Amino acid sequence: MNTKELIIRIIQEDLKHSQLVEGLNHLGLDADQFHSLGLLDVVLDLMKVPQGKPAFTWGLIYTRLSAKSWYLQN
Repeated sequence: MNTKELIIRIIQEDLKHSQLVEGLNHLGLDADQFHSLGLLDVVLDLMKVPQGKPAFTWGLIYTRLSAKSWYLQN
């Protein structure tokens, strides 16, 4: 598996995890407070995104979209 494939796989698994957590939140379990994988930092490192504003902007967009992944599925 090359780096690009690994990044895609990690993002896919993180989205699945986000869907699960959001589903649990909708059941009233507040799972997002306790079940964070922290994969964003791993993806940023693998993509060699420089630290600073570009990484923060990309991370902010990624976090917002992953939070919406549950809604996209349903």
